Amino acid sequence: MHSKDKIAAQNRRRSPRPDLTPRHAAWGLLLGLVVGLLLSLARMLGFFGTWQLRSADFLHGDVLPGNEIVIVAIDDASAEQLGAWPWPHSTHARLIEALSEARVVAIDILFEEREGEGPVLAGATRQAGNIVYPIIAILSERTGAGLIQAQALLYPPPALQSHAAGLGAVNVLPDYDGVVRHVPLIIQKDKKDLRGTN
Repeated sequence: MHSKDKIAAQNRRRSPRPDLTPRHAAWGLLLGLVVGLLLSLARMLGFFGTWQLRSADFLHGDVLPGNEIVIVAIDDASAEQLGAWPWPHSTHARLIEALSEARVVAIDILFEEREGEGPVLAGATRQAGNIVYPIIAILSERTGAGLIQAQALLYPPPALQSHAAGLGAVNVLPDYDGVVRHVPLIIQKDKKDLRGTN
């Protein structure tokens, strides 16, 4: 075998690429369409969103609040000990008195004015001097993070507002998997900015 024939045979072995036929092109197009359809379907079903949220959770890890933060929750045990919900304002006043040594007490319960009960809670709020009451913003159905426009704002009664150390928005925006990963920094209503209690 001549050396030219050897080189030609080696080149044929190295690149055995057949010519692209119309049949191969059709299969390639069909495969591309199927893959594109599957990716579009996965995106519509939220697969990539879930993956993005889970990878963010993995990267950031679980961040626990420091020792300086204590959450006083209303649960079934509280209801058994203090009675059925809603509790009278006098019960909340006693709880505020018990927490008067804290630097700040942020309450996320929107109290209503009740006949004869307002002065008790307002007095405990004034005496403690560390109570921040909530403002709840009525938001549109689809709301993202950042500056958020509110449709309406719900305030605590004026007596509580006047004796509070502050007021702040308590809205949270859970992601579609139910986990709260962010809160609105500023809520705006009629060109007035309302900061969160975060």
